[in-house]
Amino acid sequence: MATITDPQVIAFVNAQERPACDRVASAVRTLRQLVANYQEDGIGPLVVGTPELENSYVADGSVNADGGKGDGRTPLLGYDVDNVIVQANALLAWLAANPNVEKAFTKPSVNSQPII
Repeated sequence: MATITDPQVIAFVNAQERPACDRVASAVRTLRQLVANYQEDGIGPLVVGTPELENSYVADGSVNADGGKGDGRTPLLGYDVDNVIVQANALLAWLAANPNVEKAFTKPSVNSQPII
């Protein structure tokens, strides 16, 4: 089998394509772990299920207990926390229905550990 030795191709693959694929593969693995942790830890009923929970801020430092500005991050409502999981599940379902997409990103990946 022939070998591509063009320095421009090699530089692109090593500096751009492999690192990009690492991040995509890591993101997918991270989302799978995030969804599993959300379910296993029973977070859903703690953030959604009632209008009060869905419209309450998470006291993670992004908002002060008195409702004032916190550390500068965007404040999250219970709804926002749950919506991330809903959208993660939608993305993961799409990937499952289109397995060649994940395979394409996984093959060049060498450092795809999830961040959690």
